[in-house]
Amino acid sequence: IYVGAIRTMWKWAYDQEQWEKQIGRPRKIELSVPSKTPVVAPTWADCDRMISCLHPAYGAFRACVIMRLTGLRVTQASSLRIEDFDLTAKTLTVRGELGKSAAERSGRIIPVPDQLIEFVRHWAGEQKTGGLVGAGHIRQSAFNAWKRAGIRPELWQARPCHAFRKAYETELFDRGANMLRVEYLVGHALPGELSTYVAPRTPALLEVIAQVAPVRITDGSLRSGGLITA
Repeated sequence: IYVGAIRTMWKWAYDQEQWEKQIGRPRKIELSVPSKTPVVAPTWADCDRMISCLHPAYGAFRACVIMRLTGLRVTQASSLRIEDFDLTAKTLTVRGELGKSAAERSGRIIPVPDQLIEFVRHWAGEQKTGGLVGAGHIRQSAFNAWKRAGIRPELWQARPCHAFRKAYETELFDRGANMLRVEYLVGHALPGELSTYVAPRTPALLEVIAQVAPVRITDGSLRSGGLITA
């Protein structure tokens, strides 16, 4: 961005008569591109081991379950409200104000796995409105849980919450899911003019949601409510 702005100013100054003797002809600026390392991501099994290290009564547990089942960003997952979910239609409204990118800020309604709907019912109880996750140090709790679970640090250490998003996309890719639909579900901009012309419909998105494996934890205390199975 900065280099582009400098070159634009350079070209503008070169065309001004008062500086024609001081400003040299604009030249293309060659930038060295840093080498990229291969992408690594945890598996859903890794994520489930990590979630099993969180106490189910705390907000970090809820946020991580949401991220595991939807691929949402931590800022989105932690800001969800009960009323964002339609428990009958089994959909989630991801409000535009929670978005990071321009594509996300337009908002979207997406179907979600049945297991998440059951979690929301359990968490909400008799409440119809209000926050789902609550306050808390989610990133630090996630970091500690990954460490306790014994998952290889390179899979999560740099971004302990974003690792769920990478796991979501990677696992669905491995299962042969339609990646354009996956991109829509996680809030990425579709390529070309697709964002302008394509209105994703629920049946097509449900084909992807059906491929999302449920959260599975072996801790008996967490399975007592029937929401998580081994």
